[in-house]
Amino acid sequence: MNPQRCPDCTPQRDGGGAFDPMDACCRHAVQASAVAGLKRTGATAVHVTADGIRAELPPGSTGTVVIAAPRIAGWSCQGRPADSYLGLVSTPAPARGTSVDCTFRPPGLRAGATVGAGAALALPVAGAWGARRRRRGPASGN
Repeated sequence: MNPQRCPDCTPQRDGGGAFDPMDACCRHAVQASAVAGLKRTGATAVHVTADGIRAELPPGSTGTVVIAAPRIAGWSCQGRPADSYLGLVSTPAPARGTSVDCTFRPPGLRAGATVGAGAALALPVAGAWGARRRRRGPASGN
């Protein structure tokens, strides 16, 4: 490592035009500043539940809240479908309030639960109907 290669903390390119990974050592101040900014403006607490996530934000937060979960169908934040930021779940920071609630419900869950409940109710009814029919004996219609 040669710390003299990038004293101004700008990434240097090698002869082929690719970024030189050795230059990361001289970007420590920039990285440290970015991490400090994220700690200042990021969530102060995160609560994960079985069906979602709640993030407590610092007062006066603005911008976009991004959750490190893939944005697929079924996500909603603040009662409306979640947005996408680079393929991740996102939502605008609330204008008032300091928390964001996002929930996930698999697509088709309600329909599947309704069909399953209907089948569970139909099974004993069909069993009772069959038992009653057997007790009466064969129908004589000839």
